[in-house]
Amino acid sequence: MEMEQIQKKDWILFLLGGLLYYYIEILWRGFSHISMLLCGGCCFVLIGKMAARLRGKVSLFIQMLLGSCLITSMELITGLIVNVWLKLNVWDYSELPMNLWGQVCLKYSIFWFFLTMPCIKMYDWIKENVFSI
Repeated sequence: MEMEQIQKKDWILFLLGGLLYYYIEILWRGFSHISMLLCGGCCFVLIGKMAARLRGKVSLFIQMLLGSCLITSMELITGLIVNVWLKLNVWDYSELPMNLWGQVCLKYSIFWFFLTMPCIKMYDWIKENVFSI
């Protein structure tokens, strides 16, 4: 029974994180794609779990750095699937400096660094205040 509850909570966090990621992209670019909801959901849950394991062991700065690397990696994987393999051409960072195959770039990795802290705080708040009820 407890494992089932954990899975339900993870799905709720996944959906919430995915929707936040999706709407951040709409605010930033004016549009998004369903793949970003999936990518964002994975990132939110993974960052929350990473931060919970590392709390007290490494600084928030290191957690933010790792979170940025995690998001950038997930975006690269998503981009290779969605843009390269499926040829949906959802985004292309080829024109931006320091990009990797046009799928990720340093500019957005820095943005993810700063977004990681509110992500960690929100994940923790939800776990402590919403799921503890």
